[in-house]
Amino acid sequence: MSPENFSTRLRVLVVDDEFPIAFSLAHVLERAGYEAKTARNGDEALAVSAEFRPDVLLTDFSMPGLNGFELAVSIKKALPACRVVMLSGHELRVPSDPYAKRGYTFLMPQGSEERRLKVLHVDDIESHRYSVTRLLTHAGFDVCNAATGAEAIALAAEESPDLILLDVHLPDMNGFEVCRRLKESPETADVTVVHLTATAANSDSAEQSVQVGADGFLTEPFTPEELIARLRSFMQMRYLAQ
Repeated sequence: MSPENFSTRLRVLVVDDEFPIAFSLAHVLERAGYEAKTARNGDEALAVSAEFRPDVLLTDFSMPGLNGFELAVSIKKALPACRVVMLSGHELRVPSDPYAKRGYTFLMPQGSEERRLKVLHVDDIESHRYSVTRLLTHAGFDVCNAATGAEAIALAAEESPDLILLDVHLPDMNGFEVCRRLKESPETADVTVVHLTATAANSDSAEQSVQVGADGFLTEPFTPEELIARLRSFMQMRYLAQ
């Protein structure tokens, strides 16, 4: 690295084949004072790391080509001081076994092997609840549902979800009011709330969502893959903010 490019900030290389996730994580890190670059796969990450020389590798496990473990091993050979943080929505115990035998240690939060992220989906249309539940369950989330705002508030306190996917239009109160009450309650104030609407996006709705404390605002249509990527991105940003 040339002297004019030297930075005293910690350098983080974010690797994820889902670009919205990599971009969002890098943006959060930059705002927190880190220097961040992104890569979409292992081969690209190796090329970037040769010049960028990251202090921290923040990588997804499941990617095309090199997986996260294989990438970590390759980068550690070139940069032994580089720290590695692995992010994944999948169980890592089995694929980590051969690496553990070679002296690599992978630390996970207590209870993380058994616990899946829980999403509370709030929508008054039964067919929507059914399809989203199937999608999120298949993607590895635990899902509970509510059909009204009042039910959502009660379930949020009872179930302690990690994220609430909240329709804006509900029969008893709108999603903005639900979010306001959730954020005002000590029991649910820290839950990530993402508003969802099929209505054409407008600046007033997005602004109102921010004003009541929502963490995100999504407008349909989007593909199932896009929804999953955005939800994972919101959860990873929450993890980094802790």
